[in-house]
Amino acid sequence: MTYSSQREQQDFFARTATVVGHLEGVRQIANGISLAAANAKAVAARAGNQAAGFVPITNFIDEMGGETRHLVGRVNRDAQRMVREVLAEKRLGDSLERMRRGIERLDERSPYLDEIARQLTAEHAAARESTTRHLTNLCELLQTISDHARAARMMSTRSRVEATIAGDYQESLESVADTVDHAAQHIRDVVMKCQSLLREIN
Repeated sequence: MTYSSQREQQDFFARTATVVGHLEGVRQIANGISLAAANAKAVAARAGNQAAGFVPITNFIDEMGGETRHLVGRVNRDAQRMVREVLAEKRLGDSLERMRRGIERLDERSPYLDEIARQLTAEHAAARESTTRHLTNLCELLQTISDHARAARMMSTRSRVEATIAGDYQESLESVADTVDHAAQHIRDVVMKCQSLLREIN
């Protein structure tokens, strides 16, 4: 991955910032999912045996919310690291280009300068490889977030089944299931946008 123009570099930074902004929204949604799970635990506790099957579901949903927040934090840290590496890659590329132009203007070849150019070339290639690796890692983390959200939607379906045997608490538990389902779908939609932005970077 290399950025030959100022416009391409600015586009990269804009897309990365957009991904980070979207994911901050995902973090807030995940907080909401954990809150919904806490409310469901309280309702299930009041319902007793009628909602016994709901307890492991709420535990899973709560864990999923926490794991999603953790993954968002990792994505943000990796995105910041990738931005720093892109800047380093750009600086190395600029230095390499200036050195090559300088070498071309020399009357005689300089083994010393040729060696520096080789070292810069190797460092530039390593920086580019590292940036690409971070981008791949970001895409994998986003897919993991999406997978968690898909699992939460499946669990919300199971929640609705369990809610049907909760008697007077059915409506409250179904409301929690709906909240989790909508939140998880929203997360998946946002993650798809982020994945699209990262694919365009690559």
